[in-house]
Amino acid sequence: MFGEDYDHNADSELSEQERELAMDRAMRSWEKTLDKMIWSFEHWEDLTSPIKPKDYDPRHKKTTYSDGSVGYEGLDERKWDWTPCEKHSERVQEGLDLFSKYYLNLWD
Repeated sequence: MFGEDYDHNADSELSEQERELAMDRAMRSWEKTLDKMIWSFEHWEDLTSPIKPKDYDPRHKKTTYSDGSVGYEGLDERKWDWTPCEKHSERVQEGLDLFSKYYLNLWD
């Protein structure tokens, strides 16, 4: 969780204040990472709906096939906005990826 510019080999050359500042930054970074993991586990199954076009017509055309099965085709062919679903999925995946990356560090 230390920044890429932090040199652990030169740690002894830093003042006490610089070491504490680096440790504080690392702890804040770790806490943010944990928060992302926790959020993913708490919200992975939340229902997120796409955004329908304004004045969306929910009616469907029913087709009955010769074998007795039935199919439905929407009358309103405008595209829905799936962005909210995709963003939710990406956020959940980010936390799960962090969990797998840092799994062995969770008990240190």
